[in-house]
Amino acid sequence: MRTKVIIDQDELLIAKALLKKEFKRVYNWVVGDIRKCCRLKKDGTYKRGAGSLIGAFILWCCAVDYFGGLLIGIKKYRNWKGELKKEDYSSKQHVKAFVETYLKKYGEYDAEKVYRLRCSLVHNYTLSGYEVVEHDLSKRSNHLTKDSKNRYWLHLGSAIEDLEKAVEDYMNDVKKHDNFKINAYEYYTVHPLLKPMDLKDFASLSEPLVA
Repeated sequence: MRTKVIIDQDELLIAKALLKKEFKRVYNWVVGDIRKCCRLKKDGTYKRGAGSLIGAFILWCCAVDYFGGLLIGIKKYRNWKGELKKEDYSSKQHVKAFVETYLKKYGEYDAEKVYRLRCSLVHNYTLSGYEVVEHDLSKRSNHLTKDSKNRYWLHLGSAIEDLEKAVEDYMNDVKKHDNFKINAYEYYTVHPLLKPMDLKDFASLSEPLVA
């Protein structure tokens, strides 16, 4: 028998208000910046003087991780003192959840390979999991395939487009399901996006920004 999830209605109201205000920016910054980073156009080509291609792959991996965090939320438990504690799931769990729930709808993505690529690029600027990353339009057919040297390929343009569709599916589910709203709200409050400081906040700074 499935346990019924009890949702705090006050928390749900706050979650709805926050997501209504912030979720468009979450998409534009976390997903939109990948396309901007590599200067990818709608037709799959790149603007003259293509931007940071490896940087775009790094942002892609980070986006999968972040949306996986929004999807599964955070762990809550009470310690031996009865105090409520909150703790993140691992990045590996984030990636696995998002890849298997959404990204796999658009190709045979392997969550373990995506996670290994994330770790190798972010920490070492090397490739693991997907050993060949490509951006050339003529190489799109190699996306998610294995070559004669047993290397798995990931094509940047295809990966970005698949992620955009997967995130749109996820955001539609957030609109429909209250437990998705709560998970996203709780994760976002712990890991809010960077954003420009409001001008009125400068007046409240106790120390000058420039000496």
